[in-house]
Amino acid sequence: MNKVLYSLISKKRGGPTRAKIINELYISPQNTNQLAKKLKIQYRTVNHHMAILLNENIVEKENKKYGGLYFLTDDMYDNKEKFRKFEKQMAKNHQK
Repeated sequence: MNKVLYSLISKKRGGPTRAKIINELYISPQNTNQLAKKLKIQYRTVNHHMAILLNENIVEKENKKYGGLYFLTDDMYDNKEKFRKFEKQMAKNHQK
């Protein structure tokens, strides 16, 4: 999980957007449309990042239907402190 989180949040393009999505999902499960509205980004952008997060087992989807809620996996809750550490590191890297 360490390497996956670091790669998804700290290094790659899109890391800040994925971090925002994960933070929103720590608050409550949401669907793609809710996340797009809340974060003020395009639906397609959220959908793209959700596919990446699903593939890496960061999130899981309630059902396959349109409008299904996304939840963070148990591993993400277990690794919340690591996520916060990488998020801080990402913020420092983007200030340079």
